[in-house]
Amino acid sequence: MLNQVNPYLALAYSFLWLLFMIYAWSLSRRQAKLRKEIEELKAKVMSASKPSPDLTGSGAQGPSSQA
Repeated sequence: MLNQVNPYLALAYSFLWLLFMIYAWSLSRRQAKLRKEIEELKAKVMSASKPSPDLTGSGAQGPSSQA
């Protein structure tokens, strides 16, 4: 009796493994999307934090240099 495997039990285990694999694949896809979005946001922040050439003081005269 112990040597026989219940086919429903084997089917249930197979189904659960399939669900787990689909879930793991879904998580990896979401993580890849989030990683890409983080890199894009980092690039935007870096480009926004760089001063523009007009604000660096080269060629532009501020109030202190007019005296």
